Amino acid sequence: SIKAGEIKITDGTIAFARGTKSPHATLRGVNINLKNLKIDSTRNYDNIISYFIKDITATVKNINVKNDKAGRVLIFEGAEYNAPGRFLKVNKFLQNDIRSNKNLITLQNNRISGLSTNAFIVNRQLKADSLTTEELDNGFFDEAIVKNIRLGSTDVSLYNKANKNEPPMVFKNLKFNASGIDSIYSGTDLVRLIGDSKWDLSADGFSFTTKDKMYKINLGAFILDKARSVIIMNSISVLPLLNPEEFMRSLKFQKDYFNIRINNIRLSGADVKKLVAEKTVIANELSLQAFINVFNDRTVKPDTASKMGQYPHQLLREFKTPIYLKTVKIINGNVVYKERGAISKKTGDAIFNKINLTITNLTNIKEYVSKNDQMILSLNCKFLNMADISSLWKLPLNPKVGEFAISVKVGSFDGVKLNPVIEPLGMGSIKSGFINSYNFDLQGTDTKGSGDASLLYSNLKIKLLKYAGDSNNLQTKGITSFAANLLIKDKNPAQGVTRKGKLDYKRTMSKSFFNLVWKSIFAGAKTSIR
Repeated sequence: SIKAGEIKITDGTIAFARGTKSPHATLRGVNINLKNLKIDSTRNYDNIISYFIKDITATVKNINVKNDKAGRVLIFEGAEYNAPGRFLKVNKFLQNDIRSNKNLITLQNNRISGLSTNAFIVNRQLKADSLTTEELDNGFFDEAIVKNIRLGSTDVSLYNKANKNEPPMVFKNLKFNASGIDSIYSGTDLVRLIGDSKWDLSADGFSFTTKDKMYKINLGAFILDKARSVIIMNSISVLPLLNPEEFMRSLKFQKDYFNIRINNIRLSGADVKKLVAEKTVIANELSLQAFINVFNDRTVKPDTASKMGQYPHQLLREFKTPIYLKTVKIINGNVVYKERGAISKKTGDAIFNKINLTITNLTNIKEYVSKNDQMILSLNCKFLNMADISSLWKLPLNPKVGEFAISVKVGSFDGVKLNPVIEPLGMGSIKSGFINSYNFDLQGTDTKGSGDASLLYSNLKIKLLKYAGDSNNLQTKGITSFAANLLIKDKNPAQGVTRKGKLDYKRTMSKSFFNLVWKSIFAGAKTSIR
């Protein structure tokens, strides 16, 4: 028989190796305190395990476990196992890449409380009341049964496996809480854990640079709450890394220059499980506030490649991520479109503010399209902070020839206030004129826009402009302006008759959807004043 009141092992080292290979697991600074040990002929060998269940306490300064196949090394610092206290604690857990020696995960203050020591030692099961850590790695256990998991604040770096030299995507202050967890079996990954429990995940956000090195994208603090079916993000920003002049010098062809910030993003009624498990976005409502600045330099050579099939509703259909948003709301947004004129070499700003937009049935999922194949946009805003605009857009989700329909109503404003836009971009100027209203209905396809327009105005006088070489000022075309004013009607209605305009514009195939819309609207206005 063997009997001992207390056994102590102090500052020991334990190494595990397969055959003649170097150790794959090493424990250093091992301290074990075992009390009331008794082994005799009345007990079988398995009973020695009971001492690890009831009476043992152990600490280890450092545990190093290598997995050559995965190319990872796991390091545990300051580990403590206390059978009487029913807890397991690890001060710091690190996962490093063996080849690059880069740190992939660093987790601190990890603790399992209310531990079932019998299941832990005998059955290799992790059963406990709670797990407080930054990540759950269940590769060492056949089964884990934990009522609650809390992942404390940490920074997590995600590396691109395809390009290990690429800077990581860094999540700041990541937190994760889960409850209602029944069982986590060996091989359970994070996707399954997230899908089968009530949980919430939050972080301060992360940022990354686009592949072309033109923009930095920042995603602000966010919360994913599966229990409440809510996803909240403070902001998303797309910030250019070059100033406008540097950006334009880098281009072969015309390209829009963006500066975007989106605030107060909230997805309600979100199917978070599908988002995580299937990368499918489904929600009842998305609400946000958008501030968008776009600049285009028309002095840069235009791209003559065809843009056939690139209308918004056509691109949605080709979007790789399945998506269904019952309602999208943009609240009090702002869009500034700045353009440098090809002839004038000057810039003009078209500003749309106080934008309130509602989109219904935004989807590219066949199941939802078969039930409702119309996406509807309802928009209200101010143009140049003076003219009220309301519009309704109907975009089929399975268009055959890119068909769409738009109706717009523009309220009254002083026409002279349009000059900061039309002088540099349209090479014209309004000397006088008051716009009472402009209403139009536009039907479009891949190749053209057509419809009816009604422009009501009074006392309209214009002048045409020309570019005077290196001069900073645009000059008036005197004779041409005089002739133009003879040709146009100075008011509508006139003598009790209201003239109707016609929208009939053939699309330039290298131009965008919005270019077709704008050119069609402009064509309707021109036919109304002649």
